[in-house]
Amino acid sequence: MARQDVVRALVPTDRIEDVVGGLVERLELDPDTIDVDDVHPGTYRDEQPDRELRKLVRAGRTRMALGAVVGGLVGVAIALLVPALREWSPISVVLFAFLGAGMVAAIVAARTVQLRREEGDRPDKVHEIGPEEAARLQLVTVRSLRNRPEVSDHFADQGAILLDTTHPEVGGDAPGRRPTRPDEGQPGPPAD
Repeated sequence: MARQDVVRALVPTDRIEDVVGGLVERLELDPDTIDVDDVHPGTYRDEQPDRELRKLVRAGRTRMALGAVVGGLVGVAIALLVPALREWSPISVVLFAFLGAGMVAAIVAARTVQLRREEGDRPDKVHEIGPEEAARLQLVTVRSLRNRPEVSDHFADQGAILLDTTHPEVGGDAPGRRPTRPDEGQPGPPAD
């Protein structure tokens, strides 16, 4: 799972000012929390698997809201139609409406993820960065976040390549590196 206090992205050098400026101006991030480093040639791991679940949940928000309304109405109907619950009507109506809304919203969210998720485990998505491409890219790291989704969406909207936050590089046992397959060896410590 992605670290929630860090976002890493490969950004074209000619777009650095726009991307970092947007982080500072629109998202009001402290410039001291943003690091811009040179990219060295190698293989970088994409953050796509971590963003997939968020994308699936975002797609189901409308369904979840609608499910919560329907569940709340069903809960109210149950509280008003069952004679034993009618005696406690103010409390039972609120309680059953809340429980019905929560249960149906959770069921709709789980079912949406289940239906929309592509089947099977997928391998890591990696980016091979050669010397020429490395010269045209910069690694932007944003730390100490409280609004990670907005920052990662900003990078994605700008066409940046979001990287795995814990082990952005593939291979070896150095900090921030891990193999793509578990049988290739142990991962190194997380990147700082």
